[in-house]
Amino acid sequence: MSRVLYILAILVLVGFYAGLRGHSPAHAAASRVAFSQTCSHGKSNLTINWEGNDPAAWEQWIDLSTSDDGFRAGTFLSAGPIASRTTTYIWDGLEPNTTHYLRINQLLPDGRWDPSRTIRVTTACGLEVAAKGVAIEILGFADRATAEGLTPPGGTLRSCNPSRLYAFLRIGLLPSLTDFTYQWAVGGALSQPNAFALEAGPQNHVFSISHRGSGWPAASYSFTLRSGGDSNSQIDAQGGFNLEC
Repeated sequence: MSRVLYILAILVLVGFYAGLRGHSPAHAAASRVAFSQTCSHGKSNLTINWEGNDPAAWEQWIDLSTSDDGFRAGTFLSAGPIASRTTTYIWDGLEPNTTHYLRINQLLPDGRWDPSRTIRVTTACGLEVAAKGVAIEILGFADRATAEGLTPPGGTLRSCNPSRLYAFLRIGLLPSLTDFTYQWAVGGALSQPNAFALEAGPQNHVFSISHRGSGWPAASYSFTLRSGGDSNSQIDAQGGFNLEC
C-alpha cells in the first residue's frame, strides 16, 4: 500500500471512530477535570487529572479540539484507549498561546459513550511577557482555599503538615494574552515550574495557586511568578513565608 493510501486509510478510521463517539449521551462521567502545564522547547506539556470515572468502563479516551463545536466528527484529536481506572494523562507538545477544548470520554459496558463536561484550556509557554505597568500582587499565603486570614509575605503560617499550600494573587489589566510560570521553593529547594496563560483583559479577581504534597514540613517557603518564555522571562512577583507547626 502506498504511503498516501495508508494515510488516507488512517484518516478514514479516525473519522469513523469520531463519528461513532459523536452520539454520546449528555450526562457527565469523569468529574473534577483539572490540568497543569510545563514547558519544553516552546511547547506546552499538559497534565490532565480527573475523578469519578467508572472502573467498570471498557476504556477511556481524551478528546482535544481547538474548536468549541461539540466535538464534531473530524474536528478533534483523541488519545487512547486509556485503562478505565486511570485518572491522569500527559499530552505533550501542544502549541503555545492556543485555546483548546478537552473532555474525558469513557465507553461503558453497555456500549454507550459517557463524556465529561468540556474543559477550556489556554496553553502557555510562548514568549508573551507581562507589559510594564501591569499590577501584579501576591496577597498572601494559606493552607486552605480561602482568601480570609491570609499570612502576608514575610510572615509565619502556623499549620502542622498541611497537604496543600496556597499563594493568593491579583493581576490587573492585561493588554494581551500573557504567559506565566510559577515555582515554589521549600527550604531553598526548587520544585517543578508550572505554566499557565491569561487572556487579555481585567484579571482583578483574587485567585490561588496551590502546592500539593503528602504533608509539608516546617520550613521556609518562597513563591515566584514569572512571565514570558525561557529566553526572555521576567520576575513579576516574589514572596515567601515561614511554616511552623
